[in-house]
Amino acid sequence: MGKFSQVRSLTLESLMFQESDIDWFRWLLRWQEKAKKSKLKTGNCKKKNKERRDRDKMNVVGQIVGKITEVAITKCFCHIGYLYHYNDNVQNLEAETEGLEVVLGSINNRAERDLRNAQVIKPDVVKWQKDAAEMLREVHTFLANRERSNTKCLNFLCPNLKWRYRLGKESKRKTAVVISLKGRGTLFQPVLSMSYPAPTLESPLINHEDFDSRQEIFKRILEALKDPNISVIGVHGAGGVGKTRMVNEVRNQVKRDGLFNDVAFAVVSRNLDKKNVQGELAAQLGLTLDDHGRAERLLTRLQDGKKNLVILDDVWNPLDLVEIGIPTATDHGNKEGCCKVLVTSRKNLFHMMTPRARNKEFFIPVLEKKEARTLFMKTAEIFVNSHEEIPSEAKEVCDECGGLPVAILAVAKALKGKGSYAWKDALRQLKSSNFDKILDIDPKLFPSLKLSYDLLEPEDARSCFLLCSLFPEDANISIDDLVRYSFGMRLLDPTLNTSLEDVRNRVLTLVEGLKASCLLLDGEVDNKVKMHDVIRDVAISIAKDEKRYLVKHDLKKWPEGGTCEGYSAISLMSEYFREIPRELGCKELRTLVLRSKDSSLPDSFFEGMGTNLEVLDLSSTGIESLPISLSKMVKLRMLFLPDGIRNLSLLGELKSLEILRLNGFYELAPEIRQLTCLKLLDLGNVEFERLCVIPPNVLSNLTRMEELCIPDSFAEWQDEATNVERKNASLVELNSLTCLTTLKVHIPQGKSSPNNRCFENLVRFRISIGKHFDDFEEQESSTSILKLSSVPLEDKFKVLLLKSEVLYLSEMTCDGGEDHLEIPEQFLQTPQPSMSRPFCNLSKLDVQNCTFKYLFNQSVARRLEQLQQLLVANCSNMEVVVGNETQGEDEEITFPRLKIIELRGLPNLKSFCPSNRPNSITGVRNSDPSQPLFCEKVMVPVLGKLTISGLDNILEIWDKQFKPTMKERTGSFTQLESMNVNGCPKLVNVVPSNMVQRLRNLKSLEIWHCDSVVHEIEDLTAVFPRLEVLYLIGLHNLRETGLNKKEDSLHGINVVYPNIKYIEIGGCPNLESIFSASTARNLPHLRILVIENVEIINSFGSDSKLKALVETPKERDGASNEPIVFPELFDMQLAGMAKDFQSFCNSYGPEESLFNQKVNQPNIL
Repeated sequence: MGKFSQVRSLTLESLMFQESDIDWFRWLLRWQEKAKKSKLKTGNCKKKNKERRDRDKMNVVGQIVGKITEVAITKCFCHIGYLYHYNDNVQNLEAETEGLEVVLGSINNRAERDLRNAQVIKPDVVKWQKDAAEMLREVHTFLANRERSNTKCLNFLCPNLKWRYRLGKESKRKTAVVISLKGRGTLFQPVLSMSYPAPTLESPLINHEDFDSRQEIFKRILEALKDPNISVIGVHGAGGVGKTRMVNEVRNQVKRDGLFNDVAFAVVSRNLDKKNVQGELAAQLGLTLDDHGRAERLLTRLQDGKKNLVILDDVWNPLDLVEIGIPTATDHGNKEGCCKVLVTSRKNLFHMMTPRARNKEFFIPVLEKKEARTLFMKTAEIFVNSHEEIPSEAKEVCDECGGLPVAILAVAKALKGKGSYAWKDALRQLKSSNFDKILDIDPKLFPSLKLSYDLLEPEDARSCFLLCSLFPEDANISIDDLVRYSFGMRLLDPTLNTSLEDVRNRVLTLVEGLKASCLLLDGEVDNKVKMHDVIRDVAISIAKDEKRYLVKHDLKKWPEGGTCEGYSAISLMSEYFREIPRELGCKELRTLVLRSKDSSLPDSFFEGMGTNLEVLDLSSTGIESLPISLSKMVKLRMLFLPDGIRNLSLLGELKSLEILRLNGFYELAPEIRQLTCLKLLDLGNVEFERLCVIPPNVLSNLTRMEELCIPDSFAEWQDEATNVERKNASLVELNSLTCLTTLKVHIPQGKSSPNNRCFENLVRFRISIGKHFDDFEEQESSTSILKLSSVPLEDKFKVLLLKSEVLYLSEMTCDGGEDHLEIPEQFLQTPQPSMSRPFCNLSKLDVQNCTFKYLFNQSVARRLEQLQQLLVANCSNMEVVVGNETQGEDEEITFPRLKIIELRGLPNLKSFCPSNRPNSITGVRNSDPSQPLFCEKVMVPVLGKLTISGLDNILEIWDKQFKPTMKERTGSFTQLESMNVNGCPKLVNVVPSNMVQRLRNLKSLEIWHCDSVVHEIEDLTAVFPRLEVLYLIGLHNLRETGLNKKEDSLHGINVVYPNIKYIEIGGCPNLESIFSASTARNLPHLRILVIENVEIINSFGSDSKLKALVETPKERDGASNEPIVFPELFDMQLAGMAKDFQSFCNSYGPEESLFNQKVNQPNIL
């Protein structure tokens, strides 16, 4: 097409005329020309008339032509404007598009917030969102092609006019649409959702059913929601552990089940906006609130007699629920129509919101290793067959996430589809605590974890949290170490720095707060804590920035020169450091922690670092002698040294030392007496070398000592004598230490012991008198522990007995004709009424190998209100535990906190506490030996574990006069969860029928070597819904159990142990089967089954009657032919079976194989 033809075509298109319109216009012009020529041929007369007529015609035609020309020119210029102003039109479109994106983003954010609150967005808003998003896609696609406007035509000599025209025209049209959408969007109200939400029952991609650890918690939360006695259910755990996901699944489940009439959900967040929370709840309940009486109206709505559930997510501080408008109980007793509250928080603060008796708390732990790897592999889209191993890189990276779901998801998503180089780099960054340096990691991960730290109050709590980062990964951090570091580093309030006891109390308070915030976890043993790996990484990062702490573990060599400068605390760990510097430098350093196997440090190591060092921990190193330059650290306040270190005489130069820990040496250096500022001296244990010498007058010179720990192995105390030169310390020297609050010491039998004045200020102690603590006793974590072995109760022990929380009595004899634990009269007489009496603080009492006929009388027993554990063993003379003071006394004795009772090796024991009422068996009073072990006189409302062994005379455990309780957890034995009965040859029945209701919370039942037992439970129609573990071992007369009760004795299907998971049976030769068919078909949770003959006489041997594990009735009408399925059984052990044993499931026809089609175990390969 030529240039002029192109222009003509464009012009016609712009005027929007057809060819026929152009022809008509040409005819009109020709007609006008002819009219002008005709005027010359007419006469004068006619000429005037015609001129007038022609003039009128021309006026009409002129008007028509003018109008047409005006319209044509306007249209022409409009369309020419598209061509000429195309660039301006595009820029206007871009500007208006940006405005629409802002409006759409704002509305999307508000809509997303409402969706999280279980609300439904209004339909017109949804339509507008869709139209706006579609329009934006069109505009972006259109603008992406704008570069075509710069292309040329006619061999690159002329711009592409046609494309520019179309670009300008389309830009103009789209701009108008964008402006209209933007205007509509700005008219929407702030509330975009409907006032009443529709149910949202969608299951998330990853839910509780994927993980056993979550599934159990999920079930228990649902049970708590169904419990009419519980009003507030709390779910707490670390940030990112899955609390919100859990309660969302609970919300969906209760909606499916119709458990509540209404369910309302609100996010509280760290800054409570009460009005907003009320508004969110009201909107979901179909309630309109105004500015006045909001709480009252909401309270009235939630107390409307219906079953309502309120879920409050992300609570940071205790809430006054009633002030918000949320009831926590039904005062009128209508438990069917009540309001329940489900709360999530990073802190365990629910007891501050409602009485403990009416709340239930659930802790969400991190995922177990297997669960964590499953989630990681699924998120990272790594798929392996069942016979393949998970890639090693994936294992290591996943394990570094420490089972924290938020970290697992973030790291797995970042590494999805990446090459091995990315995995190796991520692993290195994780080991270096550099989460934020992993490529493509979610930037929200670190801030979300750091948020818990930012909200810690006061500053002491932050300091204590960051202190934990100095310890190794997965370390069990001792509370003692936190106290000592805090004191040495002066981390806490300066007013606490004068007393170790004040610092200890403060640290204990802070640790409880940190555990409540899930920033610290309970350690593997008491008095220790742990820090989650990911939380520790966050702490290391924060400490580096805020406190100038440098933490480098798993190093291959010493950090390069200069990298340690400027830090106030350094913690380095390596198996062996290469090239330890001759001089450390680091003049600003105040705390140094080294962990390695290196056997030495250069003598000049501490040169060049000034004198600012205050805390030095070398306890986890292998150095054998102290560097000489250490003597220059004159400001050193805390020093931990490794086992067996030499040249301790150097310590005499460190006059500012307040805390010193030594271990594994033969003789304490005499120079220690020069450390007069010393407040704590810990001489460790005996793992390396036995301490044999403490020079005289060293201890007595340390008069500021507050805490003294001397290993039990040291028994070389010498009594003071005028004519003998002492080579060792005397126990009397301890009388000089009037500031002692903590004492750990062994006092051998026959040695002079300190007087009461030495013990008066003690807050914590571990003191053994007579014999050492044994290994089991050493594990006891209580703060006040006393062991008395073969010594009389003397007046000098009065203070210790007043303070003791744990008391071990061993080989105590009856003096002066007494047949029980003799308490001298002066012990019972206190100078002030407010003072405690002996044993009143006891939480644990362990009595072994004593000759008492009874342990204590009833007046002492009634003072044991704090007692939690009672263990009595190998006391051959003991007839009762609690004896009667006067004949005829029969008042109740309550042990309100007693959780564990163990009675072992008491062959003459008749009862725990004799009753003066006629005996249920013989009808006579307590003089008869055949009374039950426990009578109603003894109240143990919270007892959870009962163990009785070697009680030769016991016929019954419980009196027949015990009445069934109507309430599940009210009364004696109602909270019993574990019961172990062993070696009671006269015992006939373990669980009588009158105790079934009281024992519904029993989870573990073990019966061993009780030859007279015929039934483990008397009533075979009873149900123990929570029993999970059952042992029946060496019961030669056992014939029928809750597992194999006869089919014809059933009234319908009644399973005694519906939740059983572990069964072990052996040495029961009179059992003909283990299960009845109906019971076997109703054991869905059975996982482990052990039937064996191991060192048990006649156990399924030649005299055994066992022929099949499952007894099926003979074929009859209505008999079930369904196969027996154990869906969760994964471990089955059958050993030492009888010759007549035929099959798993018996048959009355031809012989069958052990495993046949009648029984199915899908999880056993």
